[in-house]
Amino acid sequence: MLNSKILPPRRLLLGLAIVLVLISFCGGAKKKKTKAGSMFDGKISSKCSTCKDLTKKFYEMHKKTDTIHFTGESKGWTKDNEKFLGRYKMGEARLVEILEGVCSKSDEKCFEFLNDNEEFIEEWWAKRDEEDHDFQALEQHLCVEEAKVCCKEGHFGKSCSPCLGLTSIKSSTDDGNEVVKPCNGHGSCNGDGIRTGSGKCSCDTGFAGKKCDKCKKHHFMKQTADDPPIMSCEKCHDSCYECLGPANTDCKACKTGFEKSDNNECKDINECTKEDVCKEQSSAAIAESKQGLFCQNTEGSFACESCHKACSGDAENPTWCKGSEAIHCLFSCSEGYMSKETGGCEDINECENGHKCDAGQYCNNIDGGVECSACHASCEGCTGPSASQCSECKTGFHKDGPGGCKDKDECKDFPCENGKDCKNTEGSFECACVEPSKEVDGVCQRPAILRDIPEPLKEEIMNEREAQMGNLEDKSRAHHGVADVGKSENAVKSRNVSFPQDLFVDPPVIAKLKGKDVCCGDEFVYSATAITEKGFTLIVSRTDSQSGWGQSLKVEWSVYDAAAAMNDPSPADSQPHTEL
Repeated sequence: MLNSKILPPRRLLLGLAIVLVLISFCGGAKKKKTKAGSMFDGKISSKCSTCKDLTKKFYEMHKKTDTIHFTGESKGWTKDNEKFLGRYKMGEARLVEILEGVCSKSDEKCFEFLNDNEEFIEEWWAKRDEEDHDFQALEQHLCVEEAKVCCKEGHFGKSCSPCLGLTSIKSSTDDGNEVVKPCNGHGSCNGDGIRTGSGKCSCDTGFAGKKCDKCKKHHFMKQTADDPPIMSCEKCHDSCYECLGPANTDCKACKTGFEKSDNNECKDINECTKEDVCKEQSSAAIAESKQGLFCQNTEGSFACESCHKACSGDAENPTWCKGSEAIHCLFSCSEGYMSKETGGCEDINECENGHKCDAGQYCNNIDGGVECSACHASCEGCTGPSASQCSECKTGFHKDGPGGCKDKDECKDFPCENGKDCKNTEGSFECACVEPSKEVDGVCQRPAILRDIPEPLKEEIMNEREAQMGNLEDKSRAHHGVADVGKSENAVKSRNVSFPQDLFVDPPVIAKLKGKDVCCGDEFVYSATAITEKGFTLIVSRTDSQSGWGQSLKVEWSVYDAAAAMNDPSPADSQPHTEL
């Protein structure tokens, strides 16, 4: 044993670890019980892993301490001190340093194991030669022989009995050494390397037998040219029950559904050549679903599949078809089908035979029947589902060449009366008053004379036309409103604006066009054209870099009676009014 005075830090850590383990054990006493056998096996396996991890860390620490660099007292270090270094390499001081580093601070199991088995490590250290770096020997000495928590490879159980099929196999590494493998190298041994397990083999794919030295059914043994040869079990051809090789000519016996041919091949048997092979099943299917069955050959077997719905017949002769298509029908055809001259059945096109649908529908032929489907919303009669297939257009739509029926913009004709504004809809239009006007008894009531116009606009109008109009307040009727232009994906959009009914006898003069609540610094030009006594066309053009606008744009407009501008020689609609 090492002098205990040398190891106070490690002893203290080990003592603390033992206390923590005891606390953990006591705290876990209330845990759910498990089977005693599985609990024991788990502990044994865990201790074996702990021991192997410890020896691996021991080797790492040994390499780390292989070259020592002294500080402080090493200033006078010379080759005369090599004898001291040699004593360190084999001595207790180095062992202490190695053992200080084999367990991490939080690894309680490692500290517990080290405390229980430290003397065995010290024994091995004392007996080893200076050049002995075989730390598998430490694993064998500590884990297998002394602590007895592991077995050497290929052994299992409390007594480390040899696994079944234990054999030496050439290593896959370049050193060419042989390694001991259980189950003839073709499986795994239950409990291999630990003091538990049954020692039974679990074979790799294709292998069988207690020692994994045979091939499973439907497999054959294949050997390489290596010395010794490497055995593998490969799958037989699908047609073989047993075989000597991979081809269908290597079969020792054929599977059910296959038979030997003259050239020794296992070939598929076509069960469908046998008469009435599906007769019984077909009779049952006819009774249940009025649909016969036919025989479909498959590799190594056959299936009874349903005939096409075009096929018909009677229960006395249930073989209604020879395949899955309508052309394979053998006897009569179902409703919606007719017999072909070349055999089988084909669909009847009821639409070509004068089938009538209700108004607003078109005839659509389907397999074995017919259906009537709704025309497009723009059609007054049609031959298909799209607008281009309209026979005539509904009111509110018009023919637009190959494109079919398109919506008609009724607002271009100013259809609204009583001062209402026109809004086009799909196939129709809507008339409504626009703020600030209100509908009273079906008529839009809004400011209609100059004294009702706000002062800023009134002043601007009077300044602009005072020379030509004289006393505008006494002689003219004026009107203003707001047009809802909406959104646009393009840089230019037009909107028809209607005046109240009988407001003007002659086309009025546009006094002002101005955007209302324009957002975000957007820039527009507003202009009016096609001015009549009923209304005008408002045109909005975007002048900045954008191609459209996403907000719902509104434009304030003002007009006055053209008769008041008696000295103005130009027609009201000859020069469109434009304002930024």
